[in-house]
Amino acid sequence: MNRQENAFVYCLAFSFFMPQLKIQAVTGITVECIGKPAPYLFLYGLQMYGAKPDSYVMIGDNLETDILGGRRVGMKTVWIENKVQEVFSSQHYVSDYKVRSIFDLYEMVSMQRV
Repeated sequence: MNRQENAFVYCLAFSFFMPQLKIQAVTGITVECIGKPAPYLFLYGLQMYGAKPDSYVMIGDNLETDILGGRRVGMKTVWIENKVQEVFSSQHYVSDYKVRSIFDLYEMVSMQRV
């Protein structure tokens, strides 16, 4: 495996713990990350269905991957709160909607509050 392939594998395996900039600093090569929150994964899914970002909603429990990724491509976002990331909610990332559980999301949609 050459140096570039090795960096790509590490970016996929450790993108949450070791962002691509750190990998680039260590290896000296440009690394492209295709996992969340990079736009590629979201855009590919939208393209598969011929959809536009503003017609879909990203629902997730991770602010750094799910919510940030959805917002980067122009999707509305719903964050399913969790205690681990509660600290980040007002400091770094903002979702369009916030619910406590998937059941709350169901209620919101069934009452057409979205």
